[in-house]
Amino acid sequence: MTATTPAQTPPTQATGATPLLAAAARMQAAQLPAACQEAIFKTGEKFPTTRYAIPDEPGNALIVAMANLTEAEQAELT
Repeated sequence: MTATTPAQTPPTQATGATPLLAAAARMQAAQLPAACQEAIFKTGEKFPTTRYAIPDEPGNALIVAMANLTEAEQAELT
């Protein structure tokens, strides 16, 4: 019998990851077929998306207003 030293332990055991998580980390996604990649690319061109963001000022004002509510007002919201 041989003793296992920290230098001999696999990285998955050293980090405490479960064997299932370690196996999932080593796996890679399969490459999509060329026809699928082309279809996804063309669909993106047909249906462009726009990202909308909330400006900082209204968001910050909402947070301040929520923080300044009385207990009765907070109870009404919940």
